[in-house]
Amino acid sequence: MTVPWTVSAQPVLAAAHDLPAAAAYAALGFILQLAAVCAGAVAAVLLGLRSAQPQPGSPALAAAFACSAVCGLLVAAAGAGIAGVAGGGAHQGFWIVARLAEAAGLAAVLLPSRTRHAWPVRRLVGVALLLAASAAADSLGPAVIGMAAPGAAAALRLGACLLLMSMAAQRIGQTAQTGVDDHPIGAHLVHAVLFQVVLDLRNKWRVTYVSPAIERLHGLRAADLYREPEPWFAQIVPEDWPRFVAQRDAALRDGTSLDVELRMRRADGELRWMRISAGGSRVDDGSIVVEGLMFDITQRRLAEQQVHQKDEEWQAVLSHIPGDITRLDRSLRVRYMNENHARWYGGAAADFVGKPFLEVIPAVRYAQMQPYLARALAGERVVYEADVALENGEMRRRHSTLVPEHDMQGTVTGAVVYVVDVTEHRQAEQALAHKESQLRSLFEAIPDMVFSKDRNGRYLSCNQAFESFYGWREEEILGQGDDGLVGPAFAAMFREQDRLVMETGESLRGEEPMHTLRHHREGIFDLIKTPLRDADGEVYGVLGVARDVTERKRAQRDIERLAYYDSLTGLPNRRRLAVRLGQAVLPQAIAAAGHGALLSINLDHFKNINDTLGPDVGDQLLRAAAERMTGVVPVHQTVARQSGDEFAVLLEALANDAAGAQAEAEQIARDLLLALAAPLSLGGRQHHGTARIGIALFGGPPVAPEELLTRASLACEEARLAGRNTVRFFDPAMQQSLAERTALQADLHDAVSEGQLALHYQPVVQQDGTLTGAEALLRWQHPVRGTVPPAGFIGLAEETGLILPIGSWVLQEACMQLVAWAARPDTRGLDIAVNVSARQFRHPDFIEETEAILARTGADPRRLKLELTETLLFHDTEEVLTKLARLKARGIGLALDDFGTGFSSLGYLKRMPLDQLKIDRSFVRDVLTDPNDAAIVRTILALAASLDLHVVAEGVETESQRDFLVAHGCRAFQGYLFGKPMPMEAFERTQGLGA
Repeated sequence: MTVPWTVSAQPVLAAAHDLPAAAAYAALGFILQLAAVCAGAVAAVLLGLRSAQPQPGSPALAAAFACSAVCGLLVAAAGAGIAGVAGGGAHQGFWIVARLAEAAGLAAVLLPSRTRHAWPVRRLVGVALLLAASAAADSLGPAVIGMAAPGAAAALRLGACLLLMSMAAQRIGQTAQTGVDDHPIGAHLVHAVLFQVVLDLRNKWRVTYVSPAIERLHGLRAADLYREPEPWFAQIVPEDWPRFVAQRDAALRDGTSLDVELRMRRADGELRWMRISAGGSRVDDGSIVVEGLMFDITQRRLAEQQVHQKDEEWQAVLSHIPGDITRLDRSLRVRYMNENHARWYGGAAADFVGKPFLEVIPAVRYAQMQPYLARALAGERVVYEADVALENGEMRRRHSTLVPEHDMQGTVTGAVVYVVDVTEHRQAEQALAHKESQLRSLFEAIPDMVFSKDRNGRYLSCNQAFESFYGWREEEILGQGDDGLVGPAFAAMFREQDRLVMETGESLRGEEPMHTLRHHREGIFDLIKTPLRDADGEVYGVLGVARDVTERKRAQRDIERLAYYDSLTGLPNRRRLAVRLGQAVLPQAIAAAGHGALLSINLDHFKNINDTLGPDVGDQLLRAAAERMTGVVPVHQTVARQSGDEFAVLLEALANDAAGAQAEAEQIARDLLLALAAPLSLGGRQHHGTARIGIALFGGPPVAPEELLTRASLACEEARLAGRNTVRFFDPAMQQSLAERTALQADLHDAVSEGQLALHYQPVVQQDGTLTGAEALLRWQHPVRGTVPPAGFIGLAEETGLILPIGSWVLQEACMQLVAWAARPDTRGLDIAVNVSARQFRHPDFIEETEAILARTGADPRRLKLELTETLLFHDTEEVLTKLARLKARGIGLALDDFGTGFSSLGYLKRMPLDQLKIDRSFVRDVLTDPNDAAIVRTILALAASLDLHVVAEGVETESQRDFLVAHGCRAFQGYLFGKPMPMEAFERTQGLGA
């Protein structure tokens, strides 16, 4: 074999040397070259056979020398001029490819450390050096050693191939000696070791065959185990060794197969699970040959542990789930059943596990479930309910859920049956539906408007009253807000109310005007809004109830106007003045506004004008006087007509000091005198009137409204005595009357302790004259003054607090009389009414004291009636209403006395649990002569009828008064026409009782 340029040089050499010698060298080189090619080919084949074993680098080296042999053969054929082989420069390329293939193959073995350690490096280096020298001889030899160069290069290459061939042959020989060939038995088993061991007659074990997987699975070399098997046996963990030996010896003794799972610790310390399946047989020499497989089952055992752990966790979860639970496999055998379900079937869970489900439940029930079980095993989640009859005939409603179970491949392996007894739940649902139906009926029957909204102000529900007022059907209302019903202004107000209710979580109540867009209806409504809460207590909307109080408000305004304003002048009347005065003298009012003054004004000589010129002229004078006074007094102050020609002016928020307040009050009084003195045309002639004014200041020490009126009247009387047309302030010298009051107060103390008080009884009768009861009226029999009427000392008792023991005594006496009446057939149905003062009622122990008196005397609370006044509602209204409710709950009757004379009661009348209204005698007295009083009485009777309250008219003295009252609906009366207040003996005698 020659390099390209040596081929072209041969003719030159042959010409220059002896031709026979050249021919001899060429023939020798060709022979050696063919020998080298053959040796390289054999080495490649041997290396290729070896590559089936785990000898790193063998495939690469075999491929390299196979390529080198082919290329060398082509080069040799070209050099010999064989037909069909390209000559000239073509064989130069084959020579280069051959050298590169040899170099690449050796580099693939020698350079990587993992391949280098598997080969005899020095021999490979020798191969590499021989090949390098051969290449050098091919390239440089002709110029150095002449014609012998091709032969030398071929000889060196032949030596390298022979050396490589010997290495491969030696490896194959070693493999044959150790009993391992290129395709050993069991080499295809990845996770198992095929083995053969022999127990000889000396009871010694030796390994005669083990598959290649032994090194990967156990970290042991087969060659080492052939010499000494003990390291393999030693890998069995000590805890499993006795079990292994026992089963092995039993299999050898009985001639059975061995199948055991145990743990083995590999040479690197890793613990693995192995399964040994083997069988033994005795041979002719008496030894026992055991053949078998050792499987690595670590992954399976780990998976089983995980499955077992998951199964335990699953069952732990199932055991804590309420309800009945059973797990079935595909054959419908019970894999698991909790105790709840087992008790339902009359046993314990352990009794049913492993049994067919058909043997657990009744056949009828199984037939019902079978279609659902089939669907579940087909992979469908099934939910259904069914009625189940118990042995005692009771029907139970059972809610069942069947869920398929799958393995990791998605195959259905069984089903979980979850059953809940929903009998009570369904019964509750039915009851709830019934209640909801009832509530809906009630909801629709309520005459008030009832509605609900969500957090965004959209209507959720409404009743028929709501539909009727707004003119929309419910389906048109639901889902929309207020803008479409009432317009933007009212809608904004309602949204703000809703926001406050939902943010504070508290109810909101008030009177609100309402207006509809569709029919333009308007009204005033008593509106209550309260938050709607869900099961978690979260506010999700608003519930509203609206009652139409338009007519009631109109009636209240009419009653208030008639009751509190003078019909002639339009000024506040005496009642209204008393209310305003009571508010003005409150300590908090004085603290906020400072000093004030009350002016009592009387027109001089009014009686003469009225008598001479007639009542019409007198009325004209009164109207003119009212106009002039309102023109002088600042608009925020109060001008009132008390009676006849008596007027009053209440001045508030004067100077902070008494002197300044006195100066301001006097200046206004002087201006009033000037205004009233201006000429006035009356009856066709000029009238020059005068007046007298008395002034009482307040703002210092507390003073009662009645006392202030008295002081102003005293000062006015002082002005009359001073010659009229003048102003006088209340003077301490006027205290004579007050001194008398002080003496009266001292006497009142004695009256309580010395038994000077007595009760007189005035009859209360029906329209036909039938006696229904009596009102107990207090009288004071003074040892010096004689009989003192209630008006002479009740106010004083209120001021001093003596009203408390007096009131308690009155209640005790009335209850004792009720007990006495209850013992007699002709009187046991009579009631007794007792007046309760505001101060007595507000006492913290009033309710308890009243109950104690009833318990102590044994009186029937249904025969007792407490008469209260409207002044109760001036303060602490909610507390008053609470007390009234407690009294009402005890069966005690409640009446509102002197109705129409107060101020605040109408606003709260609907909230008071009353049984009766008593028309004040001041209205009854002039009912036939005063149109205002007649209108008031008619209005009160109509209002009481609308509130379903009984009415008693007080102060009835004539038949005409009674007839008027009867004609307008009054059915109960009290007054001198039927009897004066009198002691009980006289009362019973005049009423024909106790005969």
